[in-house]
Amino acid sequence: MSEIIKSVSESDLRKSYKDFCNARERTVADGQEAILKAIAFGKLLCEKKDQIKHGEFGPLLEKIGVSATEASRLMRLSNLPLVASLNDCDSLKDAYYATGILVKSEPAQLTNGSAGNGEQRAEQTFLRPIQSCCHWFAAHPITEKTPIEAKRIVYKELQPIAELYARLAADIAASESGSFKAP
Repeated sequence: MSEIIKSVSESDLRKSYKDFCNARERTVADGQEAILKAIAFGKLLCEKKDQIKHGEFGPLLEKIGVSATEASRLMRLSNLPLVASLNDCDSLKDAYYATGILVKSEPAQLTNGSAGNGEQRAEQTFLRPIQSCCHWFAAHPITEKTPIEAKRIVYKELQPIAELYARLAADIAASESGSFKAP
């Protein structure tokens, strides 16, 4: 093995590394172009859906070879207000994760001997958007460089969550003190 390594010149390594870097840059550029095209296609799908009668959209998707799931994701991606922050994404899948359309799955943790009943599925469904929000903010922290308009959008979107948090905190405190009254 050391004989093979000795036969590789520094110029071979430099050239190979340069080729790798160029390919990586093209891949990132292609990924970002795919995101832009996905957003544009999603907007076209939204427009077309608004133009046609109820029940015609599914057959149209079949005609053009797009699954309903993919169309839904693309349409949601095109309608998100923070789509401009996707510059850090290298692929469409990264964009879906960054915007919360897809959530990186974690193994389900079953507790108290539950076997994945409907209550647990409902809980996971309810928590998915909250987890998506947390994933997005972990990947895109708000700093002093964040544009004020983006901060206003986030503030407006988080206001109902803050109000829900305050109500839940009060309900839990009341429940623990024994003064909670069920509706």
